[in-house]
Amino acid sequence: MIIYVLLNAGILPTIIKALYDPKRKYIGYVKRDIMHLKTNSDLKILTCLHKPDNISGAISLLELLSSPLNNDNKDRGVIAVTALHLVKLAGRTFPILIPHDKRSKARLLQNSYIQTMMLAFTEFQQENWESTTVSSFTAYSHENLMDQDICNLALDHLTSMIIVPSGRKWSPDGEYESDDIMIRRVNESLLDLTPCSVGILNYRGYNKGKKKTNSIINVGVIFIGGKDDREALSLAKWMGQNSRVCLTVIRFLSGQELDKSKNWDYLVDDEVLNDLKATYSLANNFNYMEKVVNGGPAVATTVRLVAEDHDLMIVGRDHEDYSLDLTGLAQWMELPELGVIGDLLASKDLRARVSVLVVQHQQQHG
Repeated sequence: MIIYVLLNAGILPTIIKALYDPKRKYIGYVKRDIMHLKTNSDLKILTCLHKPDNISGAISLLELLSSPLNNDNKDRGVIAVTALHLVKLAGRTFPILIPHDKRSKARLLQNSYIQTMMLAFTEFQQENWESTTVSSFTAYSHENLMDQDICNLALDHLTSMIIVPSGRKWSPDGEYESDDIMIRRVNESLLDLTPCSVGILNYRGYNKGKKKTNSIINVGVIFIGGKDDREALSLAKWMGQNSRVCLTVIRFLSGQELDKSKNWDYLVDDEVLNDLKATYSLANNFNYMEKVVNGGPAVATTVRLVAEDHDLMIVGRDHEDYSLDLTGLAQWMELPELGVIGDLLASKDLRARVSVLVVQHQQQHG
């Protein structure tokens, strides 16, 4: 019996873990991102919710992505949203995924939080019925399995991007309150496992006095270079079709001369930026600017100044080495899962009340 217990509890799990790699099933799941979406394709987003505090941030972001179809965007697809409510299990309770359909509605509505979430997303769909579809699920899962549940649902729904909360909680006045370590651990595992692009949302609300229906939301994109920044730009490009969004792209440059002909990433960056400027060349809600920054302190100062003029910043998680030297700032990161620039924008010391969405492009598994 002792030998059997040792085999069952220690040796067999180790062997199975060594032989089975959950990321192998995503090898054939290529180009599942926003950058490679065709013009008339649907934008499929999986948004994850852990707590009631996450609802307002998720809905606010989705509202910026949704816009009524008109002559300017009539060829664009709809926003297909999958809302996933994650509930942590304790002990040996068996994990389960429940769709929010008529059969499960009565049981799910016994939970007041699930009822609030369902009502919020139902109202969101009704307000944006021309351009949005919504389906909802609840996953009862252990903490170390939540990332796999999220990825499996994203795989089933052919999702282009997963949106998750950062785990940092802010008061209604935009002041720092606490960090949820469990959510941060799930996010870190998700970034390594995910079969598509990921966006981590640190939501602090919008400035006071802004009305929901007709206010202009200032969205900024800090572009340094690399595939994560290009994916962030692709998301912002989709968002710029919303009449409520005033989009500003700020490109950070080091000021050093580069041999552009030998740097493939730099050429791709230029092409993506030129395409964006051509798309919005006649738009009144688009601005483009370049800022030369040298060294970590200059980057940090410029990021804080840019944040003061925006309600939402969209940034890439990682950046190419050729663009800027961010080594010094990387040593002081408080939230490594947000990257250097995302960490600066989510800092407790940042006085500007700005939300930040940190984007990681789809990882290649092999």
